[in-house]
This record gives sequence, C-alpha cells and structure tokens, in this order.
Amino acid sequence: MVIRDLPRGRFDAYLRTHYRDKPGMLPRFSMGCGAIFMIQRVQPVDAAVASRGSLGETDPALLEEMISLVAARGLDVVSPAEMRRRLLERDFSRRFILFTFDGAYRGIVDTVLPMFQKRAMPFTVYSGSDYLGTGRLPWWLALEALIEGSEKIAPEIGAEKREYRCRSASEKQEVFAALFRPLELMAPGERDALLAKECKLQGIGLMDAAAREMLSAEELKSLAQNGLVTVGSQAGGSQALSELSFDGAREAIAASLAALEVALGERPRHLAFPGGAKANVTARDVRLARELELETAMTAIEGALWKEHAGELLALPRIALDNDPATLVRALMLSSGGLSDVGQPWSRAAIA
Repeated sequence: MVIRDLPRGRFDAYLRTHYRDKPGMLPRFSMGCGAIFMIQRVQPVDAAVASRGSLGETDPALLEEMISLVAARGLDVVSPAEMRRRLLERDFSRRFILFTFDGAYRGIVDTVLPMFQKRAMPFTVYSGSDYLGTGRLPWWLALEALIEGSEKIAPEIGAEKREYRCRSASEKQEVFAALFRPLELMAPGERDALLAKECKLQGIGLMDAAAREMLSAEELKSLAQNGLVTVGSQAGGSQALSELSFDGAREAIAASLAALEVALGERPRHLAFPGGAKANVTARDVRLARELELETAMTAIEGALWKEHAGELLALPRIALDNDPATLVRALMLSSGGLSDVGQPWSRAAIA
C-alpha cells in the first residue's frame, strides 16, 4: 500500500468498514486527551532485512507522514515533562502527542533529528545501557549483520543444524524470518554466543556493526544537548525486566540510570520498559520505577492517554508506529479528534 493512499479527514465510515471484526479497536483509540507514539528503528522498508511482524521498524516516509499529519491537525507535540505537567495539572485544553523512540540507533541522528528540527518539534529517545559504549548491539541486529554479510550460513540451534542460502535480498529476508523466532526463544547468553560464533566464521565484526548501527556515548550526549530532545533510560535495553529477579530488575534500571548519568552529565528522569510486549511489564517493575524516583515510564500496552493517567504515570500506554498500513489509520483517527459516537470509560491497564 502506498502511504499517501489512505484518506485524511474524519474516518467514521472507513474505520467501521475495515475494523468491524475487531471488537474494542475503535473505543481504545477514539477517545482520550492525547497519545504517545512508540517507534523503534527508522529505516527504508526496501532496505530492511527484517520481515514484517518480527521487528517494529518504521519507514522514514511513514514517519514523515505522521509528523506532517500531526502538524496539519494543529496538535501539540510535547516532551515527557510537559505531558506529565498537563496530566497532573489537568490541562486538557488541547490534545497532545509524544513521539518516543526505543533504542539509540544511528538513524535517530541521521534521519529522525532533521525531521523534527525542521518543525521545531520535541521527541524522546530511550537508550539501553547494554549498548552504550560497550561495542555490543541488540541480538536482532547481530542476526541482521550476519545475514547481510553472508551468502550461506549453517547455524546450529538446539540439536538441529541447517544450511541457509542468503545471497539475494529475498533470500536474506526469508532467512531472517526463519531464524528470528527460534533465536528469540533461546537464553540470552546462549543466543549471543551462537551469533558471535557464526559472525566470526563469516569474518563479520560485531563491534564494527555496533559502531555503524548504534550511537556512541559521545553522540548520545550531543543529541541530549539539543533542546528538542529528551533522553531517557531503557534499562539494559533488550531483556524484559519480568524475566529478571527483583534484585536483577532493580539493578538493570539503576545501572542504566547511572551509566546514562555519566554519559550525559545528568540522571534521566524517564523510562521505557524494555522488551516490547505487554506481558513484559509487571506491577513489581512499576514499583521499582517509583522507588528509583522516575517521573514517567512507558509500556508497550496499546492505547491512548486519558486524564486518569495522571495517577498512572509509571505505566503509560503507547501506540506502536511501524510499517503496517493500519499504523497510519490509528494516527489519523487520533489526530481527527476521535469518532463522534464511539468511546468507553478509561480503565486501568491490566499489569500483572
């Protein structure tokens, strides 16, 4: 689907036609006082090795369309601190949007920053300490580097060793899709060791790949000094806190805050829980964020902001923006001011 083929304006008929079979879809997005958009890596869809559905990637053209729509609708684009103020002070005179980016990828500087600077709009980046000046990169990017740099690979996963051809772009995408889920289910240490071994066999330097894909501590500091940018913590950056013990989860957040304070010169006040899925956030994790005196914390629970979120600042919902065409529909729906006769009362997000 061509991005600009989707309609602008009010979307009552369009949404009811295309989302009639999805109960709760309309109420969840049609009301509220604003929204937080969640974006991961920004890169052209034609250049992506990752298959749709495995990673949340956003094409620059789609992101540009989102920003243009928000600007055309006259919505306020705010920082986490301003969002917090509006919620606490009950300032709901204007609807507002936050753009949040999970992961300090190089595309933030190369692609995202120019888009927002052009319109003087703020945005927020959450950085994981696992990749801050460590020469490491997320495992899915290590997999991508392996596939991009190889014509044939034969990883041994569990008791199975299978050979994959990855010469053409389509073959590379197929191999990524085939390996993503099995690797995702592996223990982190075992997975990292496997990818490091395979990359070494292919002569692929993971530190070089990390330097290409991730911002350095110095680059992140320079970014944070831009008045439009808020830098927050993503804890370690890859492993969901719910997979860790109480002490391990607390240490993951605290260590990230300490590392970012050294890199940036000030302690971040905002957090995005790592891991992506709704089930990756627990009530314990919210308590830890409160104990560490964070001001806001973002989840991957899907939904718009309501005035009642003033009491849930450490468990805020977001709306993922990726290359799914429905992404633009959700953004358009929010920016249209909602549907005239659809809505439901706010209810607290279900966090175990």
